[in-house]
Amino acid sequence: MTERIKKSVSILLALLMVFSVFSSQVFASNSEEIESYLDSAYAKAIDPYGSTTKNDDGQYIIPLSKTSLTLKKDSSSKLYTAEWSSSDESLAKITSNYSSSASAKITHPSAETGDQTVTVTLTLKSKSDGTEVGTRDFVLLIKAQLPVYNTKFSVSDESGKEIADFSVLVKNQRNVMVSAKDDGSYDLTAETTYTYTVSAPGYIRVTKNFTVSQNGAINVTLTEGFKASFSVKLANGNSTASAAIKVTSADSTTKYESVKDEYGYDTYDYELKDGTYLYSISYSGGSHTASGEFTVSGADITVPVQLTETLYPIKIKVLPESTNAEVVLKKNGYSSAYGDPILPDENGVYNIPSGQYRYTVSADGYETVSSTFNSTDTSLKNKGYVLTITLKNEAETVLKKACDIIFSESGEGITLSEFTGSQGYDYDFKCVTWDVDSDFDDVNVNTTISKLLSKKIKDKGSLIGVSLISVKDQDGDEDYSVIEEDGTIDYNSVSYNMIDEDYGGAVYEAEIQLTYNGKTATEDATFVVPMHTYTRTQRLDDAGGLLLEPAGHRLIGVRREQAALFLQRLHLRIALLDVRARGLRVLCRDRFDDLVAAAALKQGDDVIGDRVHGVHGAGAHV
Repeated sequence: MTERIKKSVSILLALLMVFSVFSSQVFASNSEEIESYLDSAYAKAIDPYGSTTKNDDGQYIIPLSKTSLTLKKDSSSKLYTAEWSSSDESLAKITSNYSSSASAKITHPSAETGDQTVTVTLTLKSKSDGTEVGTRDFVLLIKAQLPVYNTKFSVSDESGKEIADFSVLVKNQRNVMVSAKDDGSYDLTAETTYTYTVSAPGYIRVTKNFTVSQNGAINVTLTEGFKASFSVKLANGNSTASAAIKVTSADSTTKYESVKDEYGYDTYDYELKDGTYLYSISYSGGSHTASGEFTVSGADITVPVQLTETLYPIKIKVLPESTNAEVVLKKNGYSSAYGDPILPDENGVYNIPSGQYRYTVSADGYETVSSTFNSTDTSLKNKGYVLTITLKNEAETVLKKACDIIFSESGEGITLSEFTGSQGYDYDFKCVTWDVDSDFDDVNVNTTISKLLSKKIKDKGSLIGVSLISVKDQDGDEDYSVIEEDGTIDYNSVSYNMIDEDYGGAVYEAEIQLTYNGKTATEDATFVVPMHTYTRTQRLDDAGGLLLEPAGHRLIGVRREQAALFLQRLHLRIALLDVRARGLRVLCRDRFDDLVAAAALKQGDDVIGDRVHGVHGAGAHV
């Protein structure tokens, strides 16, 4: 019975050992709280920001491309700290174990050793007392290095005869040259793509991709051939190494690749069998070209080529065709056109080389057009090298711009100003003052629009004729009581009942006719006409009427109703009227219903004042 129990225990232990090897996460006897926390906070504990995957056994596959591994730490936890450890630091060495992260340096086992498993363990400790509260194991499957095989090259001609004087260039998939061993062989890694180039004097080199799966030799057959090297010069005689060369068979069915330099770029050299070949050469997007044929016959040759500058047949078509336009075409530089004008041939075609050009097209009564183009533009080629220039009638353009300006300015109504005067503030008397001593400002809507267009349209705005077609009030009825048929503005005709509170004046819709160089256009405009503002002379007259009769050093009375009406007509909440006629000063301020009027009459060096209050009645005192 005892032996049976021992045997059962041994089997159980063996099963546990097997389970520990093949399980990616081996759970210790953690509490439910710890298990729940680990499941949540460490769901992606291995390579949390990478793309490491697991195999069917739950092991994390660490490929050859990965030489370090990030291990997560939950630094946000207020209860636990975390530490990582490794079961085999020769393969996965914990190189950092900070509070917020950890990492492991990965060393891949040799090909002979094969893939290896390593267990990394996450240990949780209490932040309060540092005691261990739980662990979790994660199994890493670290892939072994690929096997390396020794590879040699043997070279022969088409008859099978060995070629001894050959050279081999081997590059890996990153185009990095692989060095040969002393015996000329190469140690190459399996499952890796390489490229070899085998060449020999008098033969056509061979370039090919290959992989190795065992030790051995690669046999390469070379075909007899010779080098054809191109020497290319531009039209001006300068040599260039930047031309693009295409070489084909005589029937154009086969294209041949040039010999590549050590960096993999094309050269001017070709290795070809005896025979006749075609070439085409292009420089700078086709600005210089050449084509022809050459023959290889039993020896290396040099093919000299003189490129010809390409001329592009540009034709400039001007619309309307009846404009009898003048076209000036010049080369274009960084700042502007330069050089003598380029002339067309008898067919009106400008045969010009590659480059940027500027054309200027002008005609009487039309706007001058000036722009640039490149003779090599694909879009121009697709249009048969025809540039179509449509001229705009100058008058139509100017009138359209004028209409646009009027439309924009009248969006919220063009408010007309009777005077160019301005408001100020008198700090001695603490009230607003008005200075409207200048002449009338907007006296005619036609003149107002003319001034606007002259300001907005340089040179041509002042030449636009402006006239009224009609004026309508807000009800849509023709009304010339304020804006007359000739455009004259009568501010005195605006009364209180005509004021639109949103606009601050009487609102009228006017249809305006514009003329320029025999063309006409019409545009609607909204005008806002405020009530009449009194001039200085008118204010002096009305202010003088406030005085009834001076008697010695006393003012007997004031016509309060006339003063209140006067202020209402001025639309002033606060007003300072400074009257300097006949030594009289009148001061009006405060509200209309609490009018204070004071007058001072200067006699010699004495100033006598009298106060009349519009609410409390009239009274006089010195």
